[in-house]
Amino acid sequence: MESLTFKNGTHINWNRGDDGGGSTHYVDFLNAITHGKKYNKGLEWCAGLSAIAFSLIDADICDHFTLMDIYEPALITAKENAEKNNIGHKISYHVLGKVGDLPDSEKFDLIVANPPHCKEDYWMIKNDSYDTNHRLTIDLDWNLHKEFYANISKHLNPGADVYITQVLEYSVLEEFKATSGLVFVEKFPAKLLGADSNTEAFIVRYKYEA
Repeated sequence: MESLTFKNGTHINWNRGDDGGGSTHYVDFLNAITHGKKYNKGLEWCAGLSAIAFSLIDADICDHFTLMDIYEPALITAKENAEKNNIGHKISYHVLGKVGDLPDSEKFDLIVANPPHCKEDYWMIKNDSYDTNHRLTIDLDWNLHKEFYANISKHLNPGADVYITQVLEYSVLEEFKATSGLVFVEKFPAKLLGADSNTEAFIVRYKYEA
């Protein structure tokens, strides 16, 4: 088990294999989002161990988070962490792989995400970590991203902010972003993508204009 304690005392544990970089990358999100705005309801897409959501609740930046991931064991652990920190009432969960499958009633003021960032399966290693690496890093032909941009607008309140990790290759997705209602605002360096990562990445902030 791995563990982490945030600035104001929220403490989480997780199993190896649930961490796609969130245990270090959450600092980049805190630096990017700390601009005095308070959010009512957020979504962490591709949540994994949910470190980004926990850090934003800990910092009192967002009141409630919905955690979404296709990998149920990670969300079970996140639920246990929420209950241990007495913030279970501030978190809800969806075991889903597609944003389009979220209930229509789900509306958000804030989206945060550090999704898989490789469009091809370049992992040639064949060992016990292969399946974990594939799940955490591979979005074959950007299908996960394409589905996100095609469907996220129906779950956003007017003026919602979206903060998402991107890598240079993501430029291929611009045509999908153009029809999503998301307008580019600014970008931030993402130096803490992961302890073992050498991927050049950044966090992009979008504003939703209905």
